[in-house]
Amino acid sequence: MLRNPSAERNRGPILDVLKREFTAAGSCVRVLEIASGTGQHVVHFAREFPHIEFQPTEISENLLQSIGAFAQHSGMRNIHPPVPVDITRPCESWSHDLFSGTLRSKSIDYIININMIHITPIEATEGLFRNSSRLLRAGGLLVTYGPYGENGVIEPESNVNFDRMLRSQDPRWGIKDLVALQKLANNFRIALVRQYAMPSNNRCVIWQKVD
Repeated sequence: MLRNPSAERNRGPILDVLKREFTAAGSCVRVLEIASGTGQHVVHFAREFPHIEFQPTEISENLLQSIGAFAQHSGMRNIHPPVPVDITRPCESWSHDLFSGTLRSKSIDYIININMIHITPIEATEGLFRNSSRLLRAGGLLVTYGPYGENGVIEPESNVNFDRMLRSQDPRWGIKDLVALQKLANNFRIALVRQYAMPSNNRCVIWQKVD
């Protein structure tokens, strides 16, 4: 079980947002987590929402193993086994093991994506919006978390420095601008509906599938 200190710190504040946003009722409420990281988040969230099915995903084998270890150690029965997903590829090409082989178009209530957008090329975010549009039911929510700029401005100085560091590692990385992301999301009938200020100059952004 790999442990990420930032995941330990932010899982509580993110859960507080999810408690406000996860209002869907029924016998089969589903959450797809894209880029689940170590697995610390999905276990924490699944424990608080025992009536919801959670499907974690990742792209790297070592993280998939960590997610599996966390899920098994938790004993939670509402966490499906982690599945490899490349978000830049169409969801039709993903593994048939998602949600135990029952994943269908417009069958997901919520999608979660934590701390991915700023450490990936824009193609990953485009894939996130495109696939969310295919998978979310009408009115379903996409929840993203991380640092964002707005109208070409990144604040405060600590985020400016963070952005500079990310771009030094890979010029395709960096803090993305929310205004630009809204335009991109609108191409896939995804609209920004709410956002929450979070600790360490992050935001939780709530997007909704428009139909």
